Amino acid sequence: MGAGGLLASLVLSRTRTRAPVLFLLLTLCFDGASLLAFTFTRVLISSVILMSALGAIGAIFRVTIRSYLQTNTASNVRGRVMGSFLGMQAPIESLSLTLGIVLASRLPAWVILRGGAIAELIVASGAIAVSFALARGPAILPFHE
Repeated sequence: MGAGGLLASLVLSRTRTRAPVLFLLLTLCFDGASLLAFTFTRVLISSVILMSALGAIGAIFRVTIRSYLQTNTASNVRGRVMGSFLGMQAPIESLSLTLGIVLASRLPAWVILRGGAIAELIVASGAIAVSFALARGPAILPFHE
């Protein structure tokens, strides 16, 4: 994961995306797909490659979301926004770690990882669908008055 994260950070520092929200959602889809593929692999080299991909995807996601927040937040509230964002991350990470530990005592690791990967794919693809629906206008959203 470390080598992929380092490589992704170096590449990402030289690039710029025009649609960061869509890019973030696609990154989540690739993360879920890579994690799902990792749960099916039985060959060491493919596992190493997929773990490097997961590290790269994680680095890309972190750099992109923090850059997006910093560039789209007014300078007088930027510190509060970044502090709130980082403050929200810690409890979510702690909750997922606790849930993982509880589930690991009852289920095999591959079941937990596949479930997490599938949940991530569902959430990310649903968010992409909603973002496209919002971009096209409110006429295609259900229950719009």
